[in-house]
Amino acid sequence: MLLSGCGYNDFQRQDEGVKAGWSEVLNQYQRRADLIPNLVATVKGEAGLSRTRSPR
Repeated sequence: MLLSGCGYNDFQRQDEGVKAGWSEVLNQYQRRADLIPNLVATVKGEAGLSRTRSPR
């Protein structure tokens, strides 16, 4: 059976392209989600330092 003429290979190639694109989107979301706890910790640390530095 020869499937090259019916577009099956094109369909598979496009499907892999879509999967790769979504994988990149998910990676970006995960990277951003991983940064949020670090950002919160940094802000808390700076807030604590500014309290100790400010004159009362």
